[in-house]
Amino acid sequence: FILLIVGGVFTLAYTIISQRVKLFKEREMAEKRMAKLEMRALHAQMNPHFIFNCLNSISEMILTKDNNNAIKYLSKFAGLIRLTLDQTKKSWISIESTVDYLHKYLEMEKIRFSDFDYKILLPPHISNYGIYFPPLIIQPLVENSLWHGLSHISTDKILIIEFKIVGNNLQCEINDNGVGYYASQFNNTRTHESTGIQNILDRIKLIEMKYNLKMGFQIIDKSELDPQTTGTIVRLSVPLEVTYSEF
Repeated sequence: FILLIVGGVFTLAYTIISQRVKLFKEREMAEKRMAKLEMRALHAQMNPHFIFNCLNSISEMILTKDNNNAIKYLSKFAGLIRLTLDQTKKSWISIESTVDYLHKYLEMEKIRFSDFDYKILLPPHISNYGIYFPPLIIQPLVENSLWHGLSHISTDKILIIEFKIVGNNLQCEINDNGVGYYASQFNNTRTHESTGIQNILDRIKLIEMKYNLKMGFQIIDKSELDPQTTGTIVRLSVPLEVTYSEF
């Protein structure tokens, strides 16, 4: 009788624990599915903002009768839209694809800014890591740099995007010589910029939750480092040790 009682208690405990574990796993899967849907929604929000800015550039070129550059810009824009739609479907893309997309975007923007130059620094050994990055998360930061920082200076506009390994993370640093982050809050369309940054922060939270990892994000006004310097530094990092087997 005692053995039956003990066995019944163990059976009941096992059943309760199994049900709780199953419920926890189902809840976790539901949260991951929700995170994926929310990330897709955030992707969809970013595309109109990017398209709006590009169409504004084309419109400005047409109004100033800069038709040759308008045609060049439109051609590159069409190719970039196809690439954007393809990347929107993915949760992660290779670091090489990330850099290729940035090159295509910045070459397009060089048509609009004749005094603009950029560099993308990717040390060869980083490619050997097989590193992946969330798609369309660096480009909005670069776009902010161009539209809200560099476009407001009359001197040469310089943008440097550098990928480097810092500790156990791959860090992307976006460095410009524009008016600086604080000045851009007053001089530019604050609603567009704050929405873009908040969108990225929301995506970072969802990625961290879905893949159980910790990303880094930092915005530095260069005047904080040197009062004689203007510009903005943005740093975004993802851990190296994570295996993105789910995508």
